[in-house]
Amino acid sequence: MQANGLRNASSLFVMRYFRAIIFLIVCSVQGAGPAPQLGKEGRSLYLEGEFKQAARIFEAALEAQPGRSDLHFWLGKSYARLASISGPLFAPVNARKAQSNLENAVRLAPDNQAYREELFDFYLDSPEWLKGGLGRAQSISEKVDNGPSRLIEAKKARSGAGWHIQRVVLWTSGMVGSLLMAP
Repeated sequence: MQANGLRNASSLFVMRYFRAIIFLIVCSVQGAGPAPQLGKEGRSLYLEGEFKQAARIFEAALEAQPGRSDLHFWLGKSYARLASISGPLFAPVNARKAQSNLENAVRLAPDNQAYREELFDFYLDSPEWLKGGLGRAQSISEKVDNGPSRLIEAKKARSGAGWHIQRVVLWTSGMVGSLLMAP
């Protein structure tokens, strides 16, 4: 019974993967600018929980239009979700990619409140993968709804010996992951 479930899950994954590949091929053959269609396809994959495929789609769209803040935003969100569900070796790598893209989205569209909120939440939720995550959150907390009070709560949650031990373990695994992923 479980083998049928795994077979169905893997065939669903393969079907979604090939759907994304066919979509890319059709866009390139039609000669249309693929970035808007890729953005929609990437958001659809993201909402379906296919974060790795969504990230690939957003990266392809960014190659066509690198200055689009919405594509950086969704790519950052995709990598942030990958960081939250991946193992300790790959989580820091995905977190750094998420950080970079969310920061680019805010840099390209500084007045977009949703982008700032997402970046602020990212800083609050993943300081163990970032040097100075809470400090970075503090730098934009005044521009975010309830930012200062949310920052105080996050600082309280990240104090004590248990937190520091957890941080060392995550930092060590992140260093190992970075070394394994280095070219």
